[in-house]
Formats: sequence, C-alpha cells, structure tokens
Amino acid sequence: MDFGQRFSNAISSYAYYGKTLADKYVPTAVSVPQTVKDNLPFAEAFLEVKAKDSYSLDINYLDAYCLIYTHSGLGQLSVKSGTYELTEGTLCFINCRMKYQIKVPKTWYHTAFYIQGSLLPFLYEAGRWDIELLHKVPEGSLIPHGINELYEQLSKEYGNYMLQSKLILDILLGMAAEKEKKGEGDKLLPEYIRKIKLSFEEDCKARYTLDNLSAKYQISKYQICREFSAAYGCSPMQYLNDIRIKVAKEALISTDKRVNEIGRMVGFDNTNNFIRIFRQKTGATPLNYRKRAAP
Repeated sequence: MDFGQRFSNAISSYAYYGKTLADKYVPTAVSVPQTVKDNLPFAEAFLEVKAKDSYSLDINYLDAYCLIYTHSGLGQLSVKSGTYELTEGTLCFINCRMKYQIKVPKTWYHTAFYIQGSLLPFLYEAGRWDIELLHKVPEGSLIPHGINELYEQLSKEYGNYMLQSKLILDILLGMAAEKEKKGEGDKLLPEYIRKIKLSFEEDCKARYTLDNLSAKYQISKYQICREFSAAYGCSPMQYLNDIRIKVAKEALISTDKRVNEIGRMVGFDNTNNFIRIFRQKTGATPLNYRKRAAP
C-alpha cells in the first residue's frame, strides 16, 4: 500500500474551520529505490504548510515517524503524555504508531517529513523522544539549514537519495547531540537555579519576587541574580518576563482575548505595565502586534 493510502487510512478525524487550507494537508509522496529503503533512513513524504485558518487532524496509526519544524506561528500537538505547543524554532519527532492530534488555533507555518528506516527506532530512543517530544533549536544551530535543504532536495524531480539520507541523519543526530549537550549543561547548575527556571516555565503567571525566591531557597537575592545571570545570560525577572511575553504573543495571534485578559493570563495584574514591557520586548504594543500578525 502506498503512502498516500496509508495516510488517508490513518486519519481518524479531520476538522477544518476556514477557507484557505482545504485539502492542503496532504503530504507529497516520494519514490525511493528499494536498496535505499533496505539500508538507509529515507523520507516517504513531505509537506510545507502555511496555515491561516483553524483546523485539527487526528492520526490513529501510521507506520512512520514524523519530523516537524515550526518556522513561525503556533501549532498544538496532543499525545497520551500531554499537549505541547509547537512554537517558532521548535522541532518535534513523533512516532506515528501512537495516536496523536495536531491542532492549529489560527496561523502556523511548518515543514514536516514522514521518514522510515531501520535506524529510526534507535535514533528515536537515543534522543529520548518518548520522554521529551520537543526540542528548541539553539541559536547558531545548523539544523534549520538542514531542514530547508532536505525540503529542497525532496522537491526536485530527480532527487539525490544519498544526500537525502545524509541530511536526515545529520538532522536527527544533530538534535540528539544538542539535547545531550543541554542536559549536561543543566546538570552543572546549582539545583535551586534549575528549579527557579523550571517554575517560571511551568507557571509564568504566578507571583514571583526576588524576596520570595530568596525566602523559599534560603539564598540571598543577590546570589540568585548572580548565579542565574551567569547560567542564562539575564536576571531571573528578565527571563520570567521573556517567557510571559512569548506566551502573550502566542495568545494574541491564536485567541481573541482582550489585552488586559492576556496580561492577567501571563502574570501582569497591571495592564499598563504589561503594555510597557511588551513594547520593550517586541517594539510594538500588543494591539499593533496582533494587527501585524493577522493574515
């Protein structure tokens, strides 16, 4: 059975709410020589989607792995372990044999590859993708270039199969190496610094001050600032505000909530303070940012 038929059979639910995406979420199948299939990782299909309307897609079971890179906007991936936000510069690697759902609240520009090969189970396990589905690509990484080059290769009428396999390996091994390096770096940090960072990321709307962090961890706020800045290049409150503004940007694009509602949602009780910090971080007010991001 060819990939197109398998993909159609795997879709258990498809809900489309707009006018510009209909029938566009159909991957382009790739013809691959059997010798490549027998020995190397290969792409069965690929697609690039610039979604400007809401939709959802449920995949029941597909004998393949899916690699998704988000260029801009916001997608949502739901699997049994939870729901993940696919934001700009993130990669996710999915074993499509498990049931999953993709949702697009409003706009999402992404590239996806459906890949196969005998090495894939090993690379999936080595990268701990069953535990950590998302990888934020660090600045200076060569992975986005590899994603673009692989897409260009697959788009050609007569592709270079060896080069395609090399690019797939480069991307997957590069992601595994980056994740391992990040893990090693985090292990060297003081435990309380990692806990502060994690608490910011898990609940950015909570009330945090240097004084209450100092009281909680029994460490002076000056030491907290010094060690946090050494680890992450900015103060704890700056890091927290960066997270809050990132979440606010996504909400401005993907919801119709009012500015004051979004401000409270991400931890700013004072709307004027929210607007001021948002403008400092983005160069625009929340309303102007929403207008610029509108399709």
